[in-house]
Amino acid sequence: MAIEITPMNIILNPQQEQFIAFQLQTGQYQNAQQVIDEALALLAERKLQVKQLDKNEIKIEDEGQNASLSKARAELDVQFQLAQQEVIQQMNIDRLGALENEDEILKKAVVLMRDE
Repeated sequence: MAIEITPMNIILNPQQEQFIAFQLQTGQYQNAQQVIDEALALLAERKLQVKQLDKNEIKIEDEGQNASLSKARAELDVQFQLAQQEVIQQMNIDRLGALENEDEILKKAVVLMRDE
């Protein structure tokens, strides 16, 4: 049974629009669709990694191994956050005028990603 895919119109909040605009200013992307494509690819990758961890969790019986799995999940989340920060750091910070420093930009970007 094939799933019918229809075009979608998506409404972005102002923070999401600003994040996409920042990405376009870096020159790494030619249009908003490319930014969204990469964001969705990262989300899909993370979902696959979490799914694999879940599969591994089913196989684990030992309590000590459960702790190791929790640690692996936490490390995966840290890696994902670092990847997000890496994308943000690639933005041209000098063009952000309204924001005063890189820490503020990173915090706002992390908030943006969490709000999605």
